Amino acid sequence: MKDILEYRDYRQYIADYYADRKAKSAFSWQEFAKTAGFSSPVYLKYVSEGRFNLSEEAATRTARAMHLADFECEFFVEMVKFDHAKNDTEKRAAFSKMISIADANKAKILEGESFRFFEDWKNPVLRE
Repeated sequence: MKDILEYRDYRQYIADYYADRKAKSAFSWQEFAKTAGFSSPVYLKYVSEGRFNLSEEAATRTARAMHLADFECEFFVEMVKFDHAKNDTEKRAAFSKMISIADANKAKILEGESFRFFEDWKNPVLRE
């Protein structure tokens, strides 16, 4: 499954999360909804299909049920806000927040010369 920071649509993330969990074990929409604290066993299925929306509070509960880290929870809630934004200003604000969270938490892969430089702890220390 892709990293949450690569998503822009929370519904797709929920569907992919479910498919990933279902492929690995006996996981159901009912179990998922119950873990997130919803009384309807198919609520999250309907959310992933676009029939229902998540409130900000429900988005937080759903993120916790998916065992997301703090910054991932925040990113998930911002995806919900982005989807539900009623005007361009709200949409831009949510998207900007998503980008800043992603930029702050994406791992950087070092290649070639950069890797060789940081391979030995002495190099950055001596460089300063």
